[in-house]
Amino acid sequence: MANAKYTVKGDSGIGPRVLQTLSDMNLSAIPRNYELVYEAHSGNNPELARALAKFDGNPTQADLDHLGETALEGHNRFSMVRSAQKKMSSQLESVLGLLRREQQSLGAYGSILEKAQDQIGALAATDSNLLRAMVSTLSEATDETMDKGKAIADSVTAHSIEIEDVRQELETYKRIANTDKLTRLANRRAFDEIMADLFAMPGRTADATLILIDIDHFKHLNDSYGHPVGDRVLSILASVMRNQTPHGCVLARTGGEEFAIVTNGLDEEASDALAESVRRAVETTPLQNRKTGTNYGPVTVSLGVCAGTLARDAEDLYRKCDATLYAAKAEGRNRVRRYRHVPHGASGGARTMYR
Repeated sequence: MANAKYTVKGDSGIGPRVLQTLSDMNLSAIPRNYELVYEAHSGNNPELARALAKFDGNPTQADLDHLGETALEGHNRFSMVRSAQKKMSSQLESVLGLLRREQQSLGAYGSILEKAQDQIGALAATDSNLLRAMVSTLSEATDETMDKGKAIADSVTAHSIEIEDVRQELETYKRIANTDKLTRLANRRAFDEIMADLFAMPGRTADATLILIDIDHFKHLNDSYGHPVGDRVLSILASVMRNQTPHGCVLARTGGEEFAIVTNGLDEEASDALAESVRRAVETTPLQNRKTGTNYGPVTVSLGVCAGTLARDAEDLYRKCDATLYAAKAEGRNRVRRYRHVPHGASGGARTMYR
């Protein structure tokens, strides 16, 4: 692994090689690992590729996390989320401690009442002085319990405000961590969560469809005009695809030049129409530099479509849709294909993507 080279060859897609690399390293294909190795394979970050190769094929999860936090901006967001989670956990533990102490205090007070009731029942009215003393004691105990209860309530209120602040902070960090910086779309991490949720409850896949989108010959565009132009094209096309995506459906950038739409409430005809509208919108988008007159287009995309009901789980859905996407590429690119039956071996090899 020390001599491993992370380069993009042709237009076959990086995903399968990322998964093979993770398998060779004996590491799970969880989102943050996938994102890190994908970046190394993409050729956009030579420093990261060299650092990853130095592990000689045997990095630990801690090694990979540390590398991600120092070499890849997205991984730094994990630290922010973990920090906010720790704060919330600490505040919740404080509240639980207060409630436990209150429970103990109320338990002691209840014990006093029970004993007093028994003694009063036994004495009846035979000793008025003793009864008055007992009532006085109960009154003092009641006042003390009420004071403690008020203090506990005030403290719980203060902690509740702090918890709400931390919760909002956590939501902000989560939103940042789930957003692709370049395109402002949902990123791979958010996409993985959506896919996992799709199969978390029975029946949720009934009206769901996955559409995978890959920009054709994007490496050639990057090599010909440079990464800044490539990034600008990605940003423009992401906006074009966003404009085609209906409310209730999620558009994500899953890595490099790859995008995905998870539909909700669209039947087969409507999801096919959505895929075709994205293909057509991208193909007809002008990509000309107004200052230099350089024309970077036309740029096209290939799309694979698969209904959620045809898959056992999120990994199976992705694999089938991925196979359909690469069948579209094999047929000439710039087209939409729906999963029905894809010949064995056409798949890009997606595996162990969701755990």
